[in-house]
Parts: sequence; structure tokens; C-alpha cells
Amino acid sequence: MKKRKIKDENIIREKILQAIEKSNNGINQKYLWKVLKIDSKIGTRVLVKLINEGKVSKSVSYVNGKKVYIISQPKHKLVILPIEQLEGLVCFPCSDIYKCSDEGELTPVNCPMLNSWLEQN
Repeated sequence: MKKRKIKDENIIREKILQAIEKSNNGINQKYLWKVLKIDSKIGTRVLVKLINEGKVSKSVSYVNGKKVYIISQPKHKLVILPIEQLEGLVCFPCSDIYKCSDEGELTPVNCPMLNSWLEQN
């Protein structure tokens, strides 16, 4: 008996994001389709949308001379600011600064106040 493949793009989207989140260093694209039982044509279409939205990134690696596509969470680019621009930085007076860390519920990457401030500067 053949296992039924998933066709709903919203379900595929969530399954792809969950699988990538669980993987530390990314996941092989072919392996992703196999594990999630997703048709590669549909999966690739959803994956392209996720890449365009900045939700995932795709890189090329070579294993035993074969090209392999690795899907992972995007790396956030660091912005280096001159010290003069840090004068009005919203982090210092923030009441949640003690909760902010590299990992957890509140991070510099997902902080709305910091992101708004960076957009203005």
C-alpha cells in the first residue's frame, strides 16, 4: 500500500518550517521531501515562497562529489553602527533588558522596539 502524499501548501509550509527548526545545521532538501512525504514539485514551490519571504535559506554543499541543497534557518546579518548612533539606543532604558538574550522569547532579532529603532537610524 502506497503512503498518501501531502498536497495542502499550508500544511507543507508548516511541516517544512518545523523540520528546519528542529535541525541544527540545516537539512538536505531531498531528505526533507522523503521524511515529510512531500512531492518534490509541490515542496519546491512552497520552499521558493519561504525563501522569498526570508523564512528559510538554501545553500549548496558537496557530499562525495554530489551537489546537495541544504535548507536552513536564515542567518541574520549584523549591522555595525558608529558609537554616535548608539546614543538613543532603546535597549538601555528598556524594562525588559534583563529578559533579552541570544535565545529565548525575547531576542535582539525579534524585539519590535529595537527593530523600529534600527529602521529609523
